Amino acid sequence: MNWKLTVGLVCIFGVLKKFRPGTPFLTPYLKSPQFKNFTNEQIYGQIYTHWAYSNLISMIPISLCIDWLRFTPIIILEALLLSVTWALLIFGHSIFHMQLMQICFGIATSADVAYSSYLYSVVSKSKYKRVTSLIRMATMTGKFAAYSFGQFLVSTEIGDYLLLNQASFFCSSMRFFSHFRMSHYRSNFKFLSY
Repeated sequence: MNWKLTVGLVCIFGVLKKFRPGTPFLTPYLKSPQFKNFTNEQIYGQIYTHWAYSNLISMIPISLCIDWLRFTPIIILEALLLSVTWALLIFGHSIFHMQLMQICFGIATSADVAYSSYLYSVVSKSKYKRVTSLIRMATMTGKFAAYSFGQFLVSTEIGDYLLLNQASFFCSSMRFFSHFRMSHYRSNFKFLSY
């Protein structure tokens, strides 16, 4: 397959992957009496700390799994865990649910290295600089679009924090399920079959 098509598909995937409008509003969502009603002590002392530890602990096993299983299973795992993260954030109510949500998010962010390193395995070394800039552009475009969308909805009061998290859940789920919908194209798209 043409390397430009592969890079294009992975960049589209990167934009969708980072389209999470609920991310910058996570703390207000958790603190809001209308939604979760956690205190600052609970959020910063009991919930957020689990992300750092789960990310640190899962980084080495994820890196080894990338070597053994290749990239696709880890990318699918990341998409699944991001979907679980947003599902727990929307439907969970206890501190335990929020801790589990942060653990899933920590493992998912450690699996992000599979997305970042995939293209380097399919393009020649002479294209590394270009591919690096395209990957960064894709992820930053996804973040910019998501955060702008979220800020617009909150500022204009068209939507609330729950709607932002539901949009994030929807995008994460669609990214996860799109892999299986396109499974019959695996022979044509190296990204899906690698």
